[in-house]
Amino acid sequence: MKWVRDAALYRNAAVAPLSIAQARRLAEIARRLNVPAESLAEAAVRELVAQPKEDFDRVASRILEKNREL
Repeated sequence: MKWVRDAALYRNAAVAPLSIAQARRLAEIARRLNVPAESLAEAAVRELVAQPKEDFDRVASRILEKNREL
């Protein structure tokens, strides 16, 4: 099954290093929600990429701008 193999290739392909402050914030929110930080990050990325292109581009630009500020 080609699609299964392709899905496995991309499953863990996206890696985005976080700053220490971002990692702490992610861990704080995850603890408050009682979920693993990795699951929270994965859900956030899935939600972001599931948005329509215009929304995605707007949010991605805002995130990149905030990252430059940090």
